[in-house]
Amino acid sequence: MNVHRFSSNPLRWFRRWLLALVLLNIAARLPLVWDPAAVRNDGAEYLAIARSLQTTGRYATDLKYHFYTDDPVRHLAWADRPPLYPFFAVLCARAAPPLDPTAAARLGNVLAACVALVFAALSLRRIYSERITLLAIGYTFLLPNVLYWTTQPMTESLSLALSFGALFLWLPPSWNVPVSARRALGAGLLAGLTYLTRPTGGLLLAAFTLDALRRREGRRLVPLVAGFCLMAAPYHLLLWRLYGSPFHSSLGYTFSVSTYYEVTYYGFERPMLSTLEYLRAHWQDVPLLVLRQAWNHFQSLFFPLLGFWPLALRFRRSTLAGEAWPHAALVLLTIGVHTAVWSAWGSTRYFILCLPLLAVALLNAVDSEVAPPDSWRRAASLLTALSFVGLGVSLVQFYAREARPDRGLPALPAWREAAAKVQDASLIATDRPATLNLLTQKPAVMLPRTTDVAQLRRFTRKYRPEVLVLFVSEPEVAAAERMAAAWRAGRLPPGWRLAEDTGRMLIARR
Repeated sequence: MNVHRFSSNPLRWFRRWLLALVLLNIAARLPLVWDPAAVRNDGAEYLAIARSLQTTGRYATDLKYHFYTDDPVRHLAWADRPPLYPFFAVLCARAAPPLDPTAAARLGNVLAACVALVFAALSLRRIYSERITLLAIGYTFLLPNVLYWTTQPMTESLSLALSFGALFLWLPPSWNVPVSARRALGAGLLAGLTYLTRPTGGLLLAAFTLDALRRREGRRLVPLVAGFCLMAAPYHLLLWRLYGSPFHSSLGYTFSVSTYYEVTYYGFERPMLSTLEYLRAHWQDVPLLVLRQAWNHFQSLFFPLLGFWPLALRFRRSTLAGEAWPHAALVLLTIGVHTAVWSAWGSTRYFILCLPLLAVALLNAVDSEVAPPDSWRRAASLLTALSFVGLGVSLVQFYAREARPDRGLPALPAWREAAAKVQDASLIATDRPATLNLLTQKPAVMLPRTTDVAQLRRFTRKYRPEVLVLFVSEPEVAAAERMAAAWRAGRLPPGWRLAEDTGRMLIARR
């Protein structure tokens, strides 16, 4: 590849292949958007807020999935989730009224993913050759993991589109051309919108700031930061007015527990520690927790690009001294920040933005200005071909799983059955509150996993659910099985009885 090679206009074949990739990505994602039971917990939370926006006009939720705060089941949700995606989901529902709101939001994510693909291609093409750009984008956007998460009603697709849009605006058409004030302002605005989609959008601002200082273009920090603050500041001012702190967040438990189970399944009546109190009591555990996260994140980045990593043997550090430097900074910041959050689930979805940036850099190692040996080119071509063959095999396996009635989620039939059986309840307590809230559109609260009848009695008195639903499934199966055994032995609060027991699902009623 010619690292500093630029074309004044997209080549006709580049436009055609890019259009083909967009159509292929739409076709690959469309089969995945229609089943609401397959929506993950975070997606159900966003949709609960969107439902409230659409029906009442309030940014609120009727879902309580943790006990970090003492909020009632129905409460304002400004501190629960960043606000942009629920508004996006409402726009999708209004743009496609014949569709179920869940399907409409997921279809909107399909289109946002394709917008992200286009921005990624246009941005990377300014640094790398058209061929390498299309190979990297074509491969990474069709990875099963990327297909799955970008069709969930969550922030992945929207944040990808905004992030690559910000990168496209920030990177000038040539290294010799300084970043204009207009481009810096636009990049700041999109970075601010990304931040309103998910907090790690702030890493764009950090990467652009470092790049401006490296370029010795500090004057561009003014429009960059101004654009970011123009988007982000009103949200923090609202938090300050509502909660007394501009940085109040219901996700504040992240640095105060070892695992989020401590505020969900086992959080009821559990005294919460501040971050400082937690660190004083558990400082010796934190390094191991961070190492565990580092291992999870290594796997998230290593295995999807397994066939490309040998190409790093010819990686040239000079590439990162030029236009690709903001990409490297963004990848390192993303890995570092997510690894430091030791209590979060180490999900592969956190690194979708990194995959195209890493793939194109690895492929570039054999398409550089310094011609590699023919033997290396042949080896690189073989590795690339094998990677795409592996992609094809993984896609066949992925769609075979998605075609199953349970969508690869063994507990999914039980979720559907429970939703049908508790539709009459006005408030549900369950260890899958997000799922049943979405499927029934009824208020739901997390059911503590406890065999302490007195504690369960205090819980039912406080939240007054009409039905209790326990699933004997992941996570923490052993705890769920102990609780199920207690229910079968009659250890329920006074006035409650075990109404149904299917083995994997238990329902208790008054």
